[in-house]
Amino acid sequence: MSTLFIGRAVPYACSIMLYRASQEFTVRWTDGFTWKAEAATFDRVTRALAALRDVIVGLAPVLARWESLAARGPELRVDDFAPTEADRAVLTAALARAKEDAGAEAAGDDEGHAAFVAALAALHELFVTDVTEGRVRGFSG
Repeated sequence: MSTLFIGRAVPYACSIMLYRASQEFTVRWTDGFTWKAEAATFDRVTRALAALRDVIVGLAPVLARWESLAARGPELRVDDFAPTEADRAVLTAALARAKEDAGAEAAGDDEGHAAFVAALAALHELFVTDVTEGRVRGFSG
């Protein structure tokens, strides 16, 4: 009985994995700025942030919202996972640290690692701009 179930579940699981592998994720700000990454790069960025969950105070709830939104679909709105200036500052710090850590890593897969580091740098730059310009919804600096 369980073999039959596994046999039926495998094609379904494989189709989900294939769909996700070809998917592109977008992080979108309300003012139109976007950051896009293929699923593999997006997942590496998420894992890099997750590794810092217990290192950077305040990152855990932001990352939990990020992961929850990513599980629901390929578009994450910044106002939904980092709605406050403090959330965005925490995420900016986490991205800076993840970027430093990634730069220090040995690049086993040069092309994938380079895409990952470039994605981290681009997302970090967008959050630096966001925080320094006070683009947070309802924030008047």
